[in-house]
Amino acid sequence: MLARMTIAPTLATTRLWLKPLAMSDAPAIQRRFARWEVVKLLNGRVPWPYPADGAEQFLRKKFEEEAAGSPNYTWGVWLKDGQPDDPKELIGIIELRPKGGTDSRGFWLSEDFWGRGLMTEAADRVLDFAFDEVGMPDITLTNAKENIRSGAVKIRQGATPIGEDTVQTVSGEKPRQLWRITAEEWRARRAQAATSDGPAVTKSV
Repeated sequence: MLARMTIAPTLATTRLWLKPLAMSDAPAIQRRFARWEVVKLLNGRVPWPYPADGAEQFLRKKFEEEAAGSPNYTWGVWLKDGQPDDPKELIGIIELRPKGGTDSRGFWLSEDFWGRGLMTEAADRVLDFAFDEVGMPDITLTNAKENIRSGAVKIRQGATPIGEDTVQTVSGEKPRQLWRITAEEWRARRAQAATSDGPAVTKSV
């Protein structure tokens, strides 16, 4: 079995490393993901109660998909050394699905680190990667309407609402919001932020 995923390059932001997943990440994923507040509004495919080996199953599946040529990119989200409460382990996951249709990006963050803008920072870097390095012309995003935090990330990124439908979440069927961001819109927004001394991002390392 593969020891780690390699399709996703390591990316950096001001406060974060986005790193390819490794089997050694299983304990942190199990501890941080298997919480009701984290999973309740995620896609209903997530098993609940979360199995004791759920993180290992997740990683094995990701490694198998990568070996089979999956076009998806999956990163563990890590605080850089010296950041407050640096746990020396991943604190969340973010995924880019270039062929994901209406659901081209997904993420979760340990609730211990909510409210700091960390996932927005990670999601901004992944959009840069999607548009500048993968060459996606646009990206379509979704979230359960009740998932205010996920929706707020999209609002901060300038995503345009394009409709609503329903989705089966871990906690039942919920209204779902659909959003889109084009590469042109994103580059214009980033250029404006740069002239306003916005947060810097860096390229793949």
